[in-house]
Amino acid sequence: MRNTVKMGAVAAFVALALPAAATAQTCVGEPVGAGQSSIQFGIGFPAESVTGYRGAVRTNPGGPLSYEAGYTYTTFDGVDQKMHTIGGTAEYELPVSQVGVCAATGLSWSTISDDPTNSSVWEIPLGIAAGHEIPAGSSLFVTPHVMPMVLWQRVSSELLGESFSDSQTSFAFQGGLTFGTEAFFAAARAMKVFEDNTDTRFSIEGGFLF
Repeated sequence: MRNTVKMGAVAAFVALALPAAATAQTCVGEPVGAGQSSIQFGIGFPAESVTGYRGAVRTNPGGPLSYEAGYTYTTFDGVDQKMHTIGGTAEYELPVSQVGVCAATGLSWSTISDDPTNSSVWEIPLGIAAGHEIPAGSSLFVTPHVMPMVLWQRVSSELLGESFSDSQTSFAFQGGLTFGTEAFFAAARAMKVFEDNTDTRFSIEGGFLF
């Protein structure tokens, strides 16, 4: 059961929206410009035999702040348990020229259905992201982006009236490439949490702008 809870802590990070800057959000490769919003979908592989399906809505009101809210449905191969995660982020664009740079934080909460231990996971990331948009044609762009971060996690469970909890703080690094136009985009990303026995996490995402 401890392994299941641990997988839940790892997979919960998939639900965190990838923080972004406010003008064109190039710091994490999401081209949601000032006054725009997007609907996004993705699939992630945060650990072996674990798959997360994600949907999110992002908005950029035009100031230095931008926001996102999302939901992730996570499955584990070989077991009936499913994890449900809700989360949100707030990002602040920093006054840096040449490249997009933003400070970001977020909060997510996860719970595992049909879990006799009644487990839950809280996560808070704190990071600085940087990215640069490169024209690749008349309407196509490519945006490489990276983000080092500190990730705080708290796993709690309850069994037979007894409560257990454990917190940890880890350093993580995320990077990716985004390909897009003025109407839609797609991104491939990888993230590594520098902790013992932690897999590199991969994800593919896409979105429509409006």
